[in-house]
Amino acid sequence: MSYLDQNQNKIKNSNPYLSIIIPVYNAETFLDKCLKSIIEQNFKSFEVICINDGSTDNSLKVLESYSNIDNRLKIVSKDNQGPASARNLGMSLAKGEYVWLIDADDWISENSFEVLSKAVDLDKPDILGFSAYTYDNQTKITNLDHKRDLKQLPPGHINNLQNYKLAKSYLFDLPVEVWCRVYKRDFILKKNIKFEEKVWGIDDGVFVSETYIKAENFKHIPDILYTYRVSNPKSVVFMLKGVQNKTYKSSMLFAEKCDEIIENTKVNVSDVELLIDRNLFRMLYYYKRANPYYKFKVFNEIKKYLTKSKTLDYEFIKQNERYNVFYKIQAYSFFKFITLQFIFSKNYKLCKHYKSIYILGLPVYRKTK
Repeated sequence: MSYLDQNQNKIKNSNPYLSIIIPVYNAETFLDKCLKSIIEQNFKSFEVICINDGSTDNSLKVLESYSNIDNRLKIVSKDNQGPASARNLGMSLAKGEYVWLIDADDWISENSFEVLSKAVDLDKPDILGFSAYTYDNQTKITNLDHKRDLKQLPPGHINNLQNYKLAKSYLFDLPVEVWCRVYKRDFILKKNIKFEEKVWGIDDGVFVSETYIKAENFKHIPDILYTYRVSNPKSVVFMLKGVQNKTYKSSMLFAEKCDEIIENTKVNVSDVELLIDRNLFRMLYYYKRANPYYKFKVFNEIKKYLTKSKTLDYEFIKQNERYNVFYKIQAYSFFKFITLQFIFSKNYKLCKHYKSIYILGLPVYRKTK
């Protein structure tokens, strides 16, 4: 018998320890599993704020069926503006000491709240990170992805308070998803950290980067408290694959926002080299994936960013072999750049009878025999 059938009386809780924020958009297929994993936790001092972001399916009905028997679950409906907008609204309504932002198609582990409360009660970190499973919606296989397994962190960095300087060597190699951490609400409010609503689909990365840079301390535990659903055709990440125009613009906004964070917090550029590194190669990733129509636009956006960025050293890019491609983008015209790509291409198709060259980033195979 389900939780909904067993519980007819509403549960009252006026002072939540933990606020759960869930942006909901056309998630009726997955909502029941997500909400049950939350409501059935043994730790009871929490609230659930569900932001119905203009859903056109039965998501609202599913939410209402839960809120009717448990008043810890609150529903706010709004026009569709994306998860960043929904998360910001949820944060403004939250009352808990800590905030956990969860996706509507995922679920949390049994006793997650109890594990979290014990971990944060010891030293009250601004951020508490934890491990997560990955569940493939197509193959139905659950794995512990190595990059989301915090046991892989360097010795001494698990279960201990850290700060930015201690952890900067690995910090920006951690997953960028916001759901594998909880945040102290007062810290978020005092530092005025919000999700960047213009950065479509990758707002997690901006938010997580800013919180780590601004946090006085944070902590990581190895416990697996979350299951992340991949290959969901309705998810934002899945839909991003086919929308190149928005993704490359978001990548540029991501980089500009990170520059702004670095300037405003007066962090040394050398201290955030990995963050800059991630931004640069995110740009290159979108350039390589763009079709010929967008490739010219992406190239020019990268060139514009490289020229005006105050956190990048032109001579450093020029002299560092790893960043040589960005020196070329900054120094060359688009047509000179792709001509050099064409001339020096050494990409080969696996089949021994074919050689591949790239024209405007698209592979063209020429038979060699």
